[in-house]
Amino acid sequence: MHASVFYGRLLGAGGFSRTVAIKQVDPRWTEALGGPHALLAKTQALTRVRHPNVVPTLDAVEEGDQLFLVMEYVPGETLDRLLAPLAIRGERVPPRIACALVAGVLRGLHAAHVAKSSRGEPLGIVHGDVAPRNVLVGADGTPRILDFAFARPALPYLAPEQAHGETTPRSDVFAAGMVLWEALTGRSAIVGEPDAATIDGRVATVVEPPSKLVLGVPREVDAITMMALKPEARNRYASAKDMARDLEACIGGAADTEIAAWVLAHAGPELARRAAAVAEIERDATAYSEPPPDRLGPPPIMFPPTPTTASHGGPRRPGAAFETTADSRESAARRGGASLIAFALVGFALVAAIGCVVLLLRASRLANERDGAVQPPTIPLTDASRD
Repeated sequence: MHASVFYGRLLGAGGFSRTVAIKQVDPRWTEALGGPHALLAKTQALTRVRHPNVVPTLDAVEEGDQLFLVMEYVPGETLDRLLAPLAIRGERVPPRIACALVAGVLRGLHAAHVAKSSRGEPLGIVHGDVAPRNVLVGADGTPRILDFAFARPALPYLAPEQAHGETTPRSDVFAAGMVLWEALTGRSAIVGEPDAATIDGRVATVVEPPSKLVLGVPREVDAITMMALKPEARNRYASAKDMARDLEACIGGAADTEIAAWVLAHAGPELARRAAAVAEIERDATAYSEPPPDRLGPPPIMFPPTPTTASHGGPRRPGAAFETTADSRESAARRGGASLIAFALVGFALVAAIGCVVLLLRASRLANERDGAVQPPTIPLTDASRD
């Protein structure tokens, strides 16, 4: 297994919350893909792919040799887990649903193939590992492609040119054709474990049109499937969008509600179990994220119980990503209040001192005026005055 997947809870200010899936990548697999920095570069490019049929990557966190990818959580089941019980029971996916599933995957692949950078330059994204395990069929009836950054192609989904080190968008078309073939026939195109040396000849000898193996598959679907599986890449569909268009035109496609009912019929108990687990996580996260009224602060992003690193550098504990704690806010408030009081006292003292100086100056001036004043002459009493 190249990664472990956890449930997570993304919390934000104002009561914002969102359930996410967190993929912890095996360090050995990270190194096989060129190291954490190379994988982060791929993940950054994938954030440019925005399409309903692609599971979006929301964030990437690196801690030492550990890499965590935060992705949108989509209730549903992977196509390989939906197909496996059917094969055991000898059942197959109805052609309308099979074609709609693969058409949706092809739409998502085309969005990735034509994605451009912020400067308008083609990113050249190719999945390289389109297989049932990388197709998530949502409970809402929407098929989504995932794991673009973890290509580990294997037979029978490996296109002939990939065995020689060349991967192009038409390699994804080939793999999508093989997924369609298996969904229609209920069996694998390759029996046993052939090696890459046999890949050039095995398509023409092993794969037959689906209608030759099962009833009810239209001949038009045969033609589309076999064109996607041409050994020479130049003979396949020029783009994933072209193949999706032909599938939708020849069989009409199934509505999302029809696919959702099919998923519920084959994976209902497991989906219910996961829904209960997510509901419990959301209750716990709500309790965790509601601080007392006197300690308000933005709630954190919750990660799995493994140390992580913030984007600005430095370690952060689980559950404390990008957070500003209430304690730090209270301390800052106390420091700010004390500063204001100190400034007020200093200002009051200055005003009082200035007032005292003014009063002293006025008192001194009045004293000087009294000392320097001309006294009126006194008239001595005379004898005449006594008369």
